[in-house]
Amino acid sequence: MYTNENYKTFYHSNYLQLVYNQNSGCAYDFHEFQYRHLPYFYCDRLDDSMTKQIKRDINEFITMQIVNRYYCAAWVDAFYIPGEMYYNKQHITHGILIYKYDDIKREYTALAYTNQNTTYNEIVVPYDSFTASYNSDFFSMLDFYKINFGLRPTFDEKSIRKKLEAYIHSENYDLDDVKANPQVAITLYGRDVCISLCDYFKERQKTLSTIDLRYVRILVEHKNSLIDTLSLLKTTADIDKICFINNSIKKLCENLLLWAIKYNMSLSPEAAKMVIVSTSKILDLERELLLLYDIQ
Repeated sequence: MYTNENYKTFYHSNYLQLVYNQNSGCAYDFHEFQYRHLPYFYCDRLDDSMTKQIKRDINEFITMQIVNRYYCAAWVDAFYIPGEMYYNKQHITHGILIYKYDDIKREYTALAYTNQNTTYNEIVVPYDSFTASYNSDFFSMLDFYKINFGLRPTFDEKSIRKKLEAYIHSENYDLDDVKANPQVAITLYGRDVCISLCDYFKERQKTLSTIDLRYVRILVEHKNSLIDTLSLLKTTADIDKICFINNSIKKLCENLLLWAIKYNMSLSPEAAKMVIVSTSKILDLERELLLLYDIQ
């Protein structure tokens, strides 16, 4: 999908906002859609009560959907899933993405969080392990996704500018309930989320606690995406100045992630200071960049 120009248009038109939801498993996040509401997917959801009505073997049913070019997002009991971070440790509902199967070896290839929700990694799930998870009370649902290659989103510069203005003023532009974080649970939007994240870094430094690297990666991804989106907008500003700020933000983002990793390894006060300083500089340059596009 990342190589599809239609997907890029949709991404740059919608992934502009950040939110803070303290009750979420990932408190700092994009204000992103629930997967099943994304227009570049066809999605069929089967909850627990519906899957129990399937007459054939559950593995046979899933492999049939993969043959029909669907991916399977399964919300399983992670206790039974080898490679999952909670395998043989805790009964908990967790999501895995199944995208390949081998009937001879009787196993799936899937993606799952394997280390404290920081990165997706490939795992191999035997059919028998999946069946045990499926029969658990912690099994939740199956979502089947197929890419909608017919998606033809339009690039609406006026709408994008309004969304960026909402971001800079820490307001909610998308008044709907098809996002992953429900509106009633969100307490911060936009720039306020970034400022709160900087405060989070300071608190982690003060208590000598490690940083959740997911938050750093989300901040970095947002700034790089913002640069790409702005490059599509019209401006009469000095292009050389824009390029200089873009490159400065990208370099600071690279350093921010490196300093965060170093801090987690050493709890070094110097590394923590550089995480905070880098974040503050990124936010200052971001505001300057948005002004060059007359977004204020």
